[in-house]
Amino acid sequence: MSNYGFNIATNLSKRWELVSKINLTRKNNQSYNEYIQGKYVSNTINLEYFDLALMGRVKPFRKHLNHNLSAGLYSAFLQNATQTIGGDQANITTDYTNTDIGLIAGYEYRAPLTDFLTLSTGVFYRMGLKNIFAGNQLISSNLNHSINTSLNFSVSIDYKFSL
Repeated sequence: MSNYGFNIATNLSKRWELVSKINLTRKNNQSYNEYIQGKYVSNTINLEYFDLALMGRVKPFRKHLNHNLSAGLYSAFLQNATQTIGGDQANITTDYTNTDIGLIAGYEYRAPLTDFLTLSTGVFYRMGLKNIFAGNQLISSNLNHSINTSLNFSVSIDYKFSL
């Protein structure tokens, strides 16, 4: 899975911030082997989203302000969905709903490099709250329940603007 985007943050106090994450591309994938017509073949589903997250971020330790805990909500908009079975790829975008909503929470360590640059590393957990499977000609959405859930490791360079 890979994400490409940017964050916008504002200080609410010395220890609290409000953060907006905007991912221009967020890719989720699932790969497994499936038994089809007497043999096991690889099956990979790739979902590409544009998403927005709004989180509160707190620095829980008064003496160590580089540690951050975050939690909030995300909303994602499906751009493309493909499925590759045994090397044959098909577009399955219509099998999934256009939107996904869920919870996001994580930990980040932010190491200042200069007055304006910070190196951030972290781990975030995303949990979808709704069934994203819209159904198709073979399976009703009532019979197949799919949610997006992922554990993401992140590395970023943050730039602080001064006004």
